[in-house]
Amino acid sequence: MNDKKQQTKWVLVVLCCIVYSVTNLYEHFNLWFLMLLAIVAGTLIHYLVDFIFILINKFQALNQNNSI
Repeated sequence: MNDKKQQTKWVLVVLCCIVYSVTNLYEHFNLWFLMLLAIVAGTLIHYLVDFIFILINKFQALNQNNSI
């Protein structure tokens, strides 16, 4: 399960990098603001992926208990 979490996090980070480069954010914002945005986005990705995988595990456990 940890491999899937890491893969999901990497995909989201790559998508953030693509959005960053396609929208030319570096031309419109200060470097400090972009660093703060990267920290917030990274933290959000980390906790959001963990939360989603916890929900998936609970849902799978619930389905296994109901099928018995």
